[in-house]
Amino acid sequence: MIKTVTNACVAVLGALLLTVTLEAQSSTPPLPPGIELPKPALPSRDIPAEVDKMTRNYGLSAEKATTVKAILEEQTRKADDVAKNDSLPPDEKLHRLLAIKDEEITRVSDALTPEQRKKYLADVRPAPPSVSPPAAAPPSPSATGPSSAAQQQ
Repeated sequence: MIKTVTNACVAVLGALLLTVTLEAQSSTPPLPPGIELPKPALPSRDIPAEVDKMTRNYGLSAEKATTVKAILEEQTRKADDVAKNDSLPPDEKLHRLLAIKDEEITRVSDALTPEQRKKYLADVRPAPPSVSPPAAAPPSPSATGPSSAAQQQ
């Protein structure tokens, strides 16, 4: 599930980044009136496969699977609408897409049982890696070497 959600986020953000980069680097003359280049679309999303995987991983009932599918479809439509909106600056598109993804995670988790929610959130929002404290520096040779012993005598 982590890979599916992460891959979807990466794909959405990658497509948006590509759009932003292409817009920034565009130095071609304007097209004649009436001719438009195709808009980059968000990568397609296999919602039935996502729901099937969630059903296996979290034990979704048929009712919960239907609810989750509806949420994913609605959030995908919202993301597509934002991606296709040419009136939004690229940074605003990114901000809205991230907000839509966060809303999706919240709505799906709210539809799950507490046990399912715990597993789902662990998959989509994994805890950051723990940072171990820095190892103690080995004592310097002058502090433990023969010269320090000689100085103490």
